[in-house]
Amino acid sequence: MEIALRIDCTPTEARQMLGLPDLLPLYECWGRALEDWLVAVVATLDLSALETGAAAGAGRGDDRRGRRAGR
Repeated sequence: MEIALRIDCTPTEARQMLGLPDLLPLYECWGRALEDWLVAVVATLDLSALETGAAAGAGRGDDRRGRRAGR
């Protein structure tokens, strides 16, 4: 005998049905913290160095890719 049970629900409904916690507030908090951190990091960047191409490591990316690809 074979029995198939299909439950059509959203992931949120499934978590509630199984008694799992709602992690949305935690994800929102992490998202805000990440956004604040990124804004702080970008504020410390020297954008004039990027415009002139004098940023640290400029031009090394192609060389590294070539070595990794076996070129």
